Amino acid sequence: DVERSRGLGDVYKRQIRKLIFIIQYLILRLEYMVSDKMVKDAGYTCCEYQAVNELIFSKRGVLYRHKRKGIEKINVASFFERLLLRFFPLIARLLRWQFYNVVPFEDGIVVCWKKDLLIYKKGCWHKVDFGGRSFRIFRNGISRVDGCFYFGEYFDNSERGEVLLYKLNPHTEKLQVVYRFPEKSIRHVHSVRYSNFKKAFYVLTGDHGLEAKIIVFDNGFKASKTLMEGDESCRAIYADVESEPLIYATDAQFEDNYIISFDGEQGKKLIQTDGPVFYGCNFRGGRLFSVVYEGAPSQKGKKITLIKMSSAGNFEVLLQGQKDIFSTRFFQFGQYLLPYVDGDIESVWVSSMGIKGFGSVLNEIT
Repeated sequence: DVERSRGLGDVYKRQIRKLIFIIQYLILRLEYMVSDKMVKDAGYTCCEYQAVNELIFSKRGVLYRHKRKGIEKINVASFFERLLLRFFPLIARLLRWQFYNVVPFEDGIVVCWKKDLLIYKKGCWHKVDFGGRSFRIFRNGISRVDGCFYFGEYFDNSERGEVLLYKLNPHTEKLQVVYRFPEKSIRHVHSVRYSNFKKAFYVLTGDHGLEAKIIVFDNGFKASKTLMEGDESCRAIYADVESEPLIYATDAQFEDNYIISFDGEQGKKLIQTDGPVFYGCNFRGGRLFSVVYEGAPSQKGKKITLIKMSSAGNFEVLLQGQKDIFSTRFFQFGQYLLPYVDGDIESVWVSSMGIKGFGSVLNEIT
């Protein structure tokens, strides 16, 4: 009996040691979840949204929403799509199986996946119906204002048909056309940006001649003023609409590209870039600009660059790469992708696409 008791005691001790080990492991895992190392080791391919208390990453058609209470995994792509993306990741670039915008609101998330605009609420998906119109919303070209979302149509529009601006209330799922660009006026909308400082919407359009515009609309889209139009110096995708003067970067194909300061009357070229700028965001009192390689006639090399503009107006190259061997037509441009940045943040997660040496790597810029 004594030996049996000793044997049971040894079993209990081993079980206790295992339990202590499991508890220690769980504590370490909890700490690991909120660390930067966890983000990198998770194999996320892109950061879609970033705020002080929230991050949303993506990987193979799945979103991972990081909040202080933990991580929520949200499947967006179908099982078949996720399976293909796992074994053939280049399919994402070829077929445009990608997230273009991921922006949370009070009750859920608005997601632009491929050409679909989806609303995620309480674990359920709702697809927005555009009455047969097919288009994408340019990455970070959407604005959230007072719980509603504003955006425009980005599509080929070779016939130069009518182009629409929309307002979406994700709570009620009500979709409203707030403005119609007439036929032959523009090709498409690059981005809709809201200025809290000026209480106005800035709409950036393309592509050629008088189609390239920067227009300011009032809150109700009843009155508008065209700030500039007419050539590629007016063609832009990103603008810092909170700054005074306005800071924007050109998306020129046939002319040199610049980051420009516009005081309402004329523009001042601050720095020339190696190519068009697709994305930008505010960062530590300054701005980040993502210069892409698309093979435009104005581009002399194959550089992809991330540039920082400090609050003092100084410029610094933070990241630089070369376009990979894959076709820009079929496998997209070489670019550093920036998240939708919400508020003042101390670092930015930057991902890459089409850059020589690697397919998609996350970098934290501090």
